Amino acid sequence: MARPRSLLILAGNPALGRRKVVVSGPLREQAEDTPAWKTLTRQLLQQGAFEVAQPQQVPSVSQKGAEDAGAQEGPWGPYAHLPGVHEAAWLAAHGGPRNLTWVLVGSPDAGALARTLAESLTPETLLLGLLEPGTCRVSLLPDGNVAGEMQSRAGALVRAVTALSESSGLPADPIARTLVHLARGLHWEGLLWTPRQAGGVEQSHVHSAAEEEAAVFLDPPVGSLLTPAERRLVLHLARRAVESVVRTGRLPDVNPTALPLALLAVRACFVTLTKDGQLRGCIGHLKAQMPLYQAVLENARAAAVQDYRFEPVRPSELEDLRIEVSVLTPARPLQYRTPEELLQRLRPGVDGVILEIGSFTATFLPQVWEKLPDKEQFLDQLCLKAGAWPGDWRRLSPAVSTYQVEAFAEDGDLAADSGS
Repeated sequence: MARPRSLLILAGNPALGRRKVVVSGPLREQAEDTPAWKTLTRQLLQQGAFEVAQPQQVPSVSQKGAEDAGAQEGPWGPYAHLPGVHEAAWLAAHGGPRNLTWVLVGSPDAGALARTLAESLTPETLLLGLLEPGTCRVSLLPDGNVAGEMQSRAGALVRAVTALSESSGLPADPIARTLVHLARGLHWEGLLWTPRQAGGVEQSHVHSAAEEEAAVFLDPPVGSLLTPAERRLVLHLARRAVESVVRTGRLPDVNPTALPLALLAVRACFVTLTKDGQLRGCIGHLKAQMPLYQAVLENARAAAVQDYRFEPVRPSELEDLRIEVSVLTPARPLQYRTPEELLQRLRPGVDGVILEIGSFTATFLPQVWEKLPDKEQFLDQLCLKAGAWPGDWRRLSPAVSTYQVEAFAEDGDLAADSGS
């Protein structure tokens, strides 16, 4: 299982009033490819909706918490009065996230808070939402894999899932309301998990549950990342971007507050332009690094005027262009020992493939299998795209990762997807 790089603990603190504060934990990201300005704390602060605070500046919600803070020593000592610190310390000790951030709120607007958080929840973030003592906890593992051992330490009652399943309205707890807004807007799937299940999560339609059961929200599978209406809106944004850039050199203005929550989710995407059935430009991100609507705008611009393989799109071509958007799942390393095992593990029509040979990297979207259905030919052409020789995938044991896409185009086929 791929472990999350960041842990975000969301909890209420009535003593804060209307304030929303961000507290950076003792864990620090050590990966060279993640500079400080890209950490979760910085991302939240850049949005302007939060203020930074040191743990000593956050009032404890109970006298016991204050006593714990005074008694505990070591790097976790200053944080001992903050909610979820014991779960965070346990996860850190067992190879969990490499950076930690608290978002602590007084009496928030749940809908507004959900929209703000949606822009910072990358596929590598584990969100732990802690509700008022005596109610429930709800946890999210966005990468779609649940580890029973982790969830047993971050267990949750099922009240938020029940609220999602029924039409009676939102729960009263502000953190639960925020999580429900996120789950509805981002199309998370609610699962029922019981600590007695050592193997993981059992899916269920939950209406009531005993205290030992837990609510876990998962990122939706390919095919459910966006609704048909949201797909149409994404294509509309891509079309607006291409036309504006080609005619004026600038991207159009977009008001994110008017967009559905799913378009604020941090996701990777590609934008592909074709003309008369021939490729006219294709640019994208392999890793989620910005809200989906921004990624669509940026990649639509790049596909139209920055793809080095083609001349920039001319205004006279706009009416003849067909736009396709592919929303990517997080890429995962594909383990193999021999070239034959690599061929066996590839899934034509399902997997997008990333090939890394030395310092060179190239990818083919799953749609490329339509033109290159033979696995060996597919990999040969991918080697060429990476600047290597055909057959180097046999000789050099390159690193290979795969991903899936939810793809849809302007031809009206909004149900297309490429995934497992």
